[in-house]
Amino acid sequence: MIELTPAVKAAIDSGAPKSHLFRLELANITLYLTTAGYNQHWNGMEFVSNGWILGIDSIKKDSEIRVGNRSLVMSGVSQELIAEFEGTNQVNRMITQWEAYCDSNGQIIPDPIMKHTWFITSHAIDTRPPSTDLEIRMASEWANFEASSGRHTTTRSQARFFPGDLAFEHSHNTTKELTWGK
Repeated sequence: MIELTPAVKAAIDSGAPKSHLFRLELANITLYLTTAGYNQHWNGMEFVSNGWILGIDSIKKDSEIRVGNRSLVMSGVSQELIAEFEGTNQVNRMITQWEAYCDSNGQIIPDPIMKHTWFITSHAIDTRPPSTDLEIRMASEWANFEASSGRHTTTRSQARFFPGDLAFEHSHNTTKELTWGK
């Protein structure tokens, strides 16, 4: 159940302007973007309004139980962001979306509504002129329901917390079970 602060409830009732905030936790960088026409500050972070976000498709409702999928479409993205997606595996990286309401001064009313947490499943890049477009395909946290949780003794698992650390590079060669802390 979503709990709203009284100020957010009042903003919704009054039809205050809203924007969407996105945090993209990529392999080497974390981006904070907003759909507002200006940069927004919340929770100690600056959400940049660079015009990249063209839209996010709507959630399709169905009577069939299945994992939710969406696409975040961005246009005019920088070459650094393209290099990040082309040079590093971004699958299972997290994207969080909030819905923020603004006061008459354009400031975010605490606390924005967390709408969704998504995990990147794939991406597509279109470099045809006049701009570079990036489509990020995402799925809900239920997409990997069968996966075991926690950390594993693999280079990939270690890299999620310590990029570039190769401590477990040869762990697949170990033939006996190791128990931590004994």
